[in-house]
Amino acid sequence: MELFKISHGPWEKMFEGVFQGSPMEIYSNPESILLVMVFEKHGQEIEGVVVELFKAFAADGAAEGFVDTLPREIILFAKHDKKVTNKFLLLGSAPSYTMWKEDVFIPEVDSMLKKIDTATVILKDIAASYDITVLEISKAQVKVKNAFYSNPMIVFAVSSSFSGTQTAQAMPFIRGEFLVGLTKERNTVVEPLDVFFKSLAVGGEKSDRLHFLHILCESFLLSNISPVIFDTTGSFKALNSPAANRQELERYKVNSDPIGFPVKVFRPFDQIKVDLRFINPNGFCEIFGIGKSNPAAKNSIAAIIAKTLLNTNVKGMEDFIEKVKLVQTNEEINSYEIAKTARVLRLVQRNYQGLFDGSNDMEGLTMSGTRSLGMAGIIDLSGVEPKIVFLIVHNILSSALKFFRDKEKDAGKKAAFFMPELSALLARNLSNELSNEIDQMLKSLQGLGIGIAASEEKPIDVTKEISEICETKVNIVVKNDVGVQVKGRKSYRVFLRPALSMAA
Repeated sequence: MELFKISHGPWEKMFEGVFQGSPMEIYSNPESILLVMVFEKHGQEIEGVVVELFKAFAADGAAEGFVDTLPREIILFAKHDKKVTNKFLLLGSAPSYTMWKEDVFIPEVDSMLKKIDTATVILKDIAASYDITVLEISKAQVKVKNAFYSNPMIVFAVSSSFSGTQTAQAMPFIRGEFLVGLTKERNTVVEPLDVFFKSLAVGGEKSDRLHFLHILCESFLLSNISPVIFDTTGSFKALNSPAANRQELERYKVNSDPIGFPVKVFRPFDQIKVDLRFINPNGFCEIFGIGKSNPAAKNSIAAIIAKTLLNTNVKGMEDFIEKVKLVQTNEEINSYEIAKTARVLRLVQRNYQGLFDGSNDMEGLTMSGTRSLGMAGIIDLSGVEPKIVFLIVHNILSSALKFFRDKEKDAGKKAAFFMPELSALLARNLSNELSNEIDQMLKSLQGLGIGIAASEEKPIDVTKEISEICETKVNIVVKNDVGVQVKGRKSYRVFLRPALSMAA
């Protein structure tokens, strides 16, 4: 791939390959800096890149004990050849995600290069106090340079270390923590991310509730937990762009530059389908005004739909219609009713072309990202008909439940579902069947290590089941002034921090 003309060059390609399913390239420059890039591609187009810099040094002395004292990420490895042992240090920057656009990528890398220069000065100062010598590889003897650049461990080291392990000195966002904001006394509030793993924001203006979800989403991403966002608001698509609020971040004691995060947008009808294998027959009938399948209603169309969905493996709407035509007639179902059911389904197919044809990539939706950052999977529901939104939410949760049950042996937090403005997502008046199942599925998912973060204007509009799942409540007082109510703890007030990334 063509590399933009960034400063501190020339840059020479050292490695090109695949990292966790994504294209990866490593470049080096005359200043002993390694540029590591993992690309995000949609089709053949590069949309974004996770980039990290490593500066290489030769070390002389007891480097092992010295590294333990350093307040940032360091890779240490050695190469022993006969009687000579060469030790090498790789000083890492924090990883950053940026769009693959020259006017965005180059300033971001230039900023990272300046930070590496500053970190180099600090590294040498600390090394001197430990009687350790560290010298840039570019300034080392030829045989030391050769020992470094001929070592295949370089590629392995920077690839396997592409984890973004952060320290408070390098970046105030620690994996597994949520930097919430400031108290009235300007004390920083940091909570374990687990405290907000099942949370609900209520009250205030919609923009205020969405701001809470936005900064919580950033902490999930920095902890390499991929949020899946059911977004009817269009507020999260700019997560991949750094916010223009550096001074505001400083005012809230956030010692970090604005950054963007990996984002992948999924649109209904294209990347998001209603997989008929995971559909509730009665819910489907309610949504499309067909009625329910029950003896009292004597609804033969609903009965045929239920019988087909429950008893056969339907792979799409066309397959569904063909299998309906094969339903056996009996005293309650005749050939006319079967033909009528097929016509009803054909009408649904015509009105929602492509929606029911295919399955969803749950791996790509919920488990994407690099070792350093999660990837936000945004299901863009803006402008989608409310009943289809409702149907999609139910279908994705149902698919996810099976997906994560199959992965139950995997330990740890895996993903989180963000459900901003529940009323816009769940048109509960359209189907009691789907509504009740969604509540039960969310309860089951949270038992599989899946988080939930939701918002709603009025607490009374949140079902009892979701309210019980969300153990932490964030009550918006005004703007970013909020009350945090954690189950089993005393409530407190905090001013929410600004976002690192941009809100649309």
